[in-house]
Amino acid sequence: MLESKIIPTYYNKENINSYSLDWIKYMKNSIATNAGMYSTARMLIDYLRKIYMPLIEINDSKFNSLEKVFDFLKWKKMCYEEWKNIKIYQDTQVGQETLDAGENIKVSIRVDLGRIAVENAKVEVYIAELIEDR
Repeated sequence: MLESKIIPTYYNKENINSYSLDWIKYMKNSIATNAGMYSTARMLIDYLRKIYMPLIEINDSKFNSLEKVFDFLKWKKMCYEEWKNIKIYQDTQVGQETLDAGENIKVSIRVDLGRIAVENAKVEVYIAELIEDR
């Protein structure tokens, strides 16, 4: 569809300084048929349902007393202070092989979390080509 309809429609301009009339019609039709899916009201309902209500439930269950709030703040302060002490060691050397997006690769690392408990940590690996400043 992209190559057969969208790109030719977009570039079908009468001259270099104008817009494609077919493209404008295409965009107006897209807005008319899809605008309801992207309304502010729908966005607010999604935020309420997906973000705010779950946060309220967490707040009600985990922070329903000052003692729990102070325990959380103490834990958060400890994590902030210990962050600089986290050490990551790479056990696996990643070769020069080319990977496609979504392809799996096995890597091994060691992480010293210091005083941060293992259940409070999540390790994610990001592999990318480093490009030197030119």
